[in-house]
Formats: sequence, C-alpha cells, structure tokens
Amino acid sequence: MDWQQLWKQKWLLFVAAVGVLMLVVGSMVQAHPANTSSALPVSTSTSFTNALSPANSSDPLPAAPIERHYDDELDAILAKIQGVRAVNVMVVLTNQGNLAGSGSTGVGVAGVLVTVAADNFFTAKTEIVDAITNVLDVPAYKISVEPQKGD
Repeated sequence: MDWQQLWKQKWLLFVAAVGVLMLVVGSMVQAHPANTSSALPVSTSTSFTNALSPANSSDPLPAAPIERHYDDELDAILAKIQGVRAVNVMVVLTNQGNLAGSGSTGVGVAGVLVTVAADNFFTAKTEIVDAITNVLDVPAYKISVEPQKGD
C-alpha cells in the first residue's frame, strides 16, 4: 500500500477517522430501551383519547377503558357479519415506546382474541381476521379467532 498517495487524500482520512469515532462513541452510549410493559390508549379518533385524558397530563392512561371501548366496538360490528350468531372480543394494548406529544399515541395492539358462534366457522374466521386487520391495522398473526363452546 502506498502511504504517500493515501496521505495526499487527507479529506478521505478525515472522513474515515470521523466514521470510526462515531462508531466507537455509538457503541459506548446506551440507548434507552422502549418500555413495552406500560399501557397507553390507542384510538382511531383523537376525540376519544382526549376525552379520557386530563389536560396537560403526562401520565399514561389506564388501558382498561380503552380496551373495553375497542372490545365493545368490535363486538357490535363483528356481530353484523353474515352467518355470525354470537361474538366476544378481547383487545390487549401495549406501549410501543413512542414519545408522548410526538403526534402518535405510542400504543399498539398486542393481540386480539375473538370467540365466535357462526354457521360456518372457517368462513367467519376469515372474514373476522380480515376485518380486524383492516380496522386496527394489526397483523393477522396477532389475531386469534376461536369457536365458542357448543359450536
């Protein structure tokens, strides 16, 4: 390797040194891990979230009222699917670690459990999974649809 020719390209050496320095400093600094255990509200409308949250509060809201809201809304809409006789929904929410005030609630759906009594379980399951993935923007692997007892 010709060191004299490399030394003539001082800007290249400077850029390489800055890159190495950034790598070293970056490996020494610990990033704050996202807290996935605390629950915050998820809402498709900000009015529902704002109605439950006190003004200028930085405390996370309890997830139970929000989860019940989603449960009730999904119960009502999924019961209207043709061939579905009865349905129960449970939505579990988790924090995704986003900053409060970043314009996002920082909450995601950890999972959805649906029990259904239907004329054709497999058709109903397909339609329910499709509806939930579209409404809540949840991947299908986070949705479990099971038959109710007696079906």
